[in-house]
Amino acid sequence: NVRQQHDIMPTGMTVLTHAMSSAIASGEGDTFKISVNRDITNVDHVLDRYSCGDRPDKGGYRCCERLKKLRKHCPSCSSLSDVAKYVPILEWLPGYQWKEWLLVDFVSGLSSAVLQIPQGLGFASLASLPPSYGLLSGLFPAFMYMLFGTCRHLAIGAFPVVYIMIGDVIEKFNNKFKGDMSAADLSTVDMDGEVAISAMLALIAGVFQLALRTFRFGSVMTLLSDAMIGGFSTGAAIHVVISQLKHVFGVPNKNIPGIGGKLQVMYNLYKLMPNTNYCALIMAAISFVYLLINMYYIRPNLSRVTKLPFPGELILVIIMTGISYGMNLHGTYGLHVIGFIQTGLPLPRVPPMKMISEFIVDGFVISIVAYMISYSFGKTYGRNGHYKVDPNQEMLAMGISNIFGAFFQCGPVCDVPARSLNMMAIGGRTQLHAVACCGLLMVVVLVMAPLFQPLPYSVVAIIIIVCIKGLLVQLLGVKQIWERNKLDGVVFVVTCVSVILLDIELGLMVGVIASVMSIVYRSVKPYSCTLSPVEESIYLDNHYFKDTCPSNIKLFRYFGPVNFSTYNHFRCTFYEGIGFNPEDKKKQLRATGSEQVNIEGKWKEDCDQLAVRVVVVDLSCVPSIDANGLLLIKEIYEELAEVDVHLLFSGVHGHLLYILEKIGSKLPGTNHFPSIEDAFGLAKSLSCVGASSRF
Repeated sequence: NVRQQHDIMPTGMTVLTHAMSSAIASGEGDTFKISVNRDITNVDHVLDRYSCGDRPDKGGYRCCERLKKLRKHCPSCSSLSDVAKYVPILEWLPGYQWKEWLLVDFVSGLSSAVLQIPQGLGFASLASLPPSYGLLSGLFPAFMYMLFGTCRHLAIGAFPVVYIMIGDVIEKFNNKFKGDMSAADLSTVDMDGEVAISAMLALIAGVFQLALRTFRFGSVMTLLSDAMIGGFSTGAAIHVVISQLKHVFGVPNKNIPGIGGKLQVMYNLYKLMPNTNYCALIMAAISFVYLLINMYYIRPNLSRVTKLPFPGELILVIIMTGISYGMNLHGTYGLHVIGFIQTGLPLPRVPPMKMISEFIVDGFVISIVAYMISYSFGKTYGRNGHYKVDPNQEMLAMGISNIFGAFFQCGPVCDVPARSLNMMAIGGRTQLHAVACCGLLMVVVLVMAPLFQPLPYSVVAIIIIVCIKGLLVQLLGVKQIWERNKLDGVVFVVTCVSVILLDIELGLMVGVIASVMSIVYRSVKPYSCTLSPVEESIYLDNHYFKDTCPSNIKLFRYFGPVNFSTYNHFRCTFYEGIGFNPEDKKKQLRATGSEQVNIEGKWKEDCDQLAVRVVVVDLSCVPSIDANGLLLIKEIYEELAEVDVHLLFSGVHGHLLYILEKIGSKLPGTNHFPSIEDAFGLAKSLSCVGASSRF
């Protein structure tokens, strides 16, 4: 019965799989065997039997395909249905599960807003902006990101790294006009000079992000390694900590941007230590201890009872604000407090365009940093949430969010990891959480903001420092990064130190160069090894396993492209791997000053004494070969032919096969094999023939 056989076969297969896994787990390696018994096959035989015809012109084919894709991605040429690709909310909102997701999105949005209140008030101080603008940064841009973003858990707003950069720009501009911002004619009736600069930076950053999205620059972010991003974010976090120490100690220490500025700030802080405001220091110490208890004891224990996070930061702000107001700490002890907080929503206005050219470079750097932070964290959220984050669409979403926010006097924004992780912990599912978040922030800005006027800056400084704890603890992982990959360790340390010593902008440039150079180094000097056959069809790396290869055969494998950049590396590692270099031997003979006849005689004598008779080059791990690579292979072939050593190629795949055929008669088709087993089989035959003819 066919049906009965069909029903029985899966059961039998399951038993077989279970038996196989049990045998492997128990170490019974002889229970199942692979047996291959066929003639040695070369590439010519494979082409004759399995070729699908003429290969299309790859260059022209790719060009046509790219033109088709360009037309497809062009909004003017695409249908209206493709609009959803640029506005992701049109894709996920129709399938939104209202009953299951609405409550968790609403609660996570409210929780995100609760975190935004103390953080926004504090982050604004990093950029010397009025406190209310730190709250607005999580309002208007977040709404636009909800429409265009692809990361479901990204919560954008003011972030310390970006706002410390804004503060440095404002400080440099202040120094240029000797503290008189009105001299620059940037202030308006409704906008202070600092706010105008912040809005201009947001506009410039947004325009650059849209321009980069047009050229699909988001994909280029793969050139920035995790080590580089980690080193940069750690160095920038140290910048933030240094900038907040003046509030912790209650001393008027001025921020100094530029090369070596943070070292000067630390030196000035040391000289101002005798003037420490002990009231500010005590408030900061109490706040720090409380936040640590909240982080490591209160919140973990409450998470076992409820998913709703404990609003420790907001409770701290309320308590410290009440103490400051009730005891009049500002008037009695000179404690520096937030002070006046403007209420109400700003009307949309175009940022002042005067002197915008002064901020082009700074705006570009901020656009890169903001995107780099958002996308690097967004990838992590997507990986944990099992969904894809589109780098180019994220660039578009960030650009639109920054431009829209600039018209409401918001500064450049990016992801705020503390809020995003908090939303993931609650179980938020989509960007619809932004509706609840923006709603609560709007209530605070319209009504409740003045209540936080007595909040001490020393408390705000501690909240900021604890908020970036996750970036600072990356320093503890430097040893692990170094042990895992020394090149990544160098990139991390160089980037971090450069950001601290040279300032954020130059540090970013050094980090990008270091990251790209590490990629170049890896591509120019890929790994290579010689192989040994064991267990018949298994070939092991001689660097890590015993060399069991016959002395008259060498198997060489290269793990990278063979091109102009790897020309010397391939040549050196190849001859080092097989144990001799014919050209070096000729140079040694010439260096002795012998006559040509003697050189040829000694050369023939040395050639007869060579142990190696056959060399197999495994190209299965070589992704590409260019014209210089082809020339190199031809040179090696001719050099080995002079000493009567056979050169065979195995693992010739895809386009390498067609490129290698262009070399001509020096590399006939019988020297190319589809697998290393075929090449090694012929190598054993050739080595035996060679040995019998010589001895």
